[in-house]
Amino acid sequence: MKKKFLLKLLFGLLIIPSLSGCSIFDDITPLMERNKDKGSSSEGSDANHQHKSNEEYHYDEKSHWFVCSECGKKYNEEDHDFSSSVSGSSITYTCHCGYSYVVPVGDLDTITIDSSNFNSDVYGTYSTGNYGSTTISEWGLEYYRICSSYDYSFEMLHCIRDSSDGTLPGAFYNKSAKGLIYSLIISYKSTSSFTIRYGSAALENTTNVAASSYGTNTEVVISNYFFSIETGNSDVYISSIMIRYSATSTHTKVKTAIPEKDYSIEPVKYSGSLVAGSSYVDVPVSISRDGSSYSVISTKRYTYYTYSYIESNPSYASEAALTEPEDVANYYQAFGTYPANYVEKSQGSAAASLFGSSKVRVASYYTYTTGYATTFPYNTPVGYYELDIGLSNSYSYNSRGTARLVVWVNGFTVYGSGRPVIVYTDDHYYTFKEYLNYGSFGQRFDSSGIRVGYYYTQTITM
Repeated sequence: MKKKFLLKLLFGLLIIPSLSGCSIFDDITPLMERNKDKGSSSEGSDANHQHKSNEEYHYDEKSHWFVCSECGKKYNEEDHDFSSSVSGSSITYTCHCGYSYVVPVGDLDTITIDSSNFNSDVYGTYSTGNYGSTTISEWGLEYYRICSSYDYSFEMLHCIRDSSDGTLPGAFYNKSAKGLIYSLIISYKSTSSFTIRYGSAALENTTNVAASSYGTNTEVVISNYFFSIETGNSDVYISSIMIRYSATSTHTKVKTAIPEKDYSIEPVKYSGSLVAGSSYVDVPVSISRDGSSYSVISTKRYTYYTYSYIESNPSYASEAALTEPEDVANYYQAFGTYPANYVEKSQGSAAASLFGSSKVRVASYYTYTTGYATTFPYNTPVGYYELDIGLSNSYSYNSRGTARLVVWVNGFTVYGSGRPVIVYTDDHYYTFKEYLNYGSFGQRFDSSGIRVGYYYTQTITM
């Protein structure tokens, strides 16, 4: 009986008009709408409402936005995007919204990188160069081909071979910034000039720093968030780097896709039974491209040899020994194996008596799925060869240097199956380039770190 009475009472309340002449539903509906909007940003627009504004910016110290002339809500709020100008002893930072502020140069914050916070305990002890990242005073920093120096904090090494062949010079750069950098004050010596690149994540600006054989200080005004100090064809010795900046919000560089797709071709493979000393393949080493098609300009002949064949026919040892990355890549794609002068490290001594110690190279096989393997979309089961490439006369099978061809035996998922994919690193897996199967490698991309700022993307197969 009580239940029936309560239901009748509730139904009566729902249908009785309010004193204003409206149903109780008129009060419930707006409440439901308000509850539905709880937790959403005040910057969003209602489902049936288009914000209107006279395009006049509103702002505070951190951001700017528009205000709707109808509903009064803010929308399209964004962080400020400052540009800077230097006048006398002050810097003016201006956003396109109209907000600006002035910082006296003397009031800038500073951090100093020197042997007290950046030394071999941080970056390692490899004489051929160390690669990695560190954080100093909340600044994210990376280093590339850095090594110890007797009387300086560190040395940035020159290009491994020469800048014309695509190898990269040593560098010291930031991957995050606590604010807008006014200038860098660098204490250094160098027998030739070196470069500072700076700007947004793309580092679109460049300035050269003059050589100084006896050591000097220089200040470079960059008025931007990111920098990269890079040597060229000579080493640069750094005593200290002072970053002068105005503390604002933290900015972080991120990797992006390779900006322009590379074009590759299907590798040329030998068909039939391989016969050492007789089987050969002519492989394209130069092409011309027209859209998504290509024509072969020149080829190079590769003959199949085995280690045992060279033992029986040592006069062919010089011809069989391949050491350039393009040749080794072509050979593997053609015959499904590496050249005869590649051996396991334990076989190095015997191979040296056959090919000569300068031509022996080490081949290693791995099935790891960690480390740089996470960079690539490999097919399973995972398996890859690391084939040494000697970058200088100092290479030996006991001191293997930093360059490798990495042959992914089962290829990458983006190309299907049955096509090995070969990538090249000259900096011990810090960056890679994909072999395009016609004598050239593609654009450089990162494995770890952000040395060039790009991540791997598949090529366009012609």
